[in-house]
Amino acid sequence: MKKFLSENKNIIFVCTYVIVLLAVMLNYKVIIDYTMLILGLLKPLFYAIAIAFVLNIPMRRIEQGLNKILRNNKFLLRFIRTISILLTLIFATILLYLLVMIIIPKVSESMVEVFKGFPQLVNSWIRSVNKIFDDFNINFRLQDIAYIKELQDMSWQQIFEKGITFFGDITAGVIRNAMEFTNAFFQWFLAFCLSIYLLAGKEKFIYQIRKVILACFNLKHSHKIFRIGEKANYMFTKFVGGQLVDCAIKGIMFYIVFIILDFPLPELLATTITVCSIVPVFGPIFAMLIDFVLIFAFDPLQGIWFIVIFQILSNLESQIIYPKIVGKSIGLPGIWVLLSIFVLGDLFGVAGMLLAVPCTALAYELFGEYIDNRLKKKDIKVIVNDSGDLK
Repeated sequence: MKKFLSENKNIIFVCTYVIVLLAVMLNYKVIIDYTMLILGLLKPLFYAIAIAFVLNIPMRRIEQGLNKILRNNKFLLRFIRTISILLTLIFATILLYLLVMIIIPKVSESMVEVFKGFPQLVNSWIRSVNKIFDDFNINFRLQDIAYIKELQDMSWQQIFEKGITFFGDITAGVIRNAMEFTNAFFQWFLAFCLSIYLLAGKEKFIYQIRKVILACFNLKHSHKIFRIGEKANYMFTKFVGGQLVDCAIKGIMFYIVFIILDFPLPELLATTITVCSIVPVFGPIFAMLIDFVLIFAFDPLQGIWFIVIFQILSNLESQIIYPKIVGKSIGLPGIWVLLSIFVLGDLFGVAGMLLAVPCTALAYELFGEYIDNRLKKKDIKVIVNDSGDLK
């Protein structure tokens, strides 16, 4: 039997592969359903890993600082991880408090102001655009568009009724989906508890994962997997942490400028820029368009100045601040950044857009290393001269 297996192992492997492939093709719907069911059950774990990854960024800095401060205190050094987690949670709680108690009320006031003055804002915006048409001798009025005409003729009472209907539908939806809301809340709460557990014993979990990889793969492949994991951790940490800090700095910078230059609704404008800038490339453009429409409705000239100021501050931030925070860890050409955001954004929505850049940067670097190694084995050197020709 052993002799038969050793002599025909290739045939047996091919036959087994064909049988498994046919089984998968014939039952792909069942396999997909079970896969989605398992992924759904593991959703709190995925949330926990994401939360732990984000919290690990400030926790690691805090832990490094405490190690320097408490290096002579052997008693406290034993509890340094616990102290670091507590300080990280306090820091996160303070940020949430600032968000809930200061930023959200200010933004809400700005939104109420926009809502109350909506008819005047629409009429002001229409007059400003029509004046531009007159200056360029264009025989067209915004009122010629049926939707704009309906928007202009809408009274405060109609806007209020639409708002009540809208929020009424939301409330009814929340009541109908109370069980789903409770389930989602429980999932996030469980994920938060798991994330604390992951942070407390991250070295142990990494050690266990390394043992599993070494047991399942040979030493050469194991080291490759470890190296890819280290690269991924470095890129994601630099990008996610840097992007969040950069968005906060950008929001504060724009808020100060809006206050100094007396722009309307500074809290709402700055918050829009901060939140949208989390999404690379397209987020800032989207924020600029939203803020421009809001400012233009109050003062068309200020709207034009906003575009100029936005471009100046954005270039200043991208050339000076962003490289110092994120560094050159991404190293991804612009065309691949755009393509990755388009493709992953279309497949996975906002989450795909957020993770598009680090994922593509990692794949780009690994593929580049693979190509370089293949060329090195073939003893081929590709040289580009000054005119751009290959040698």
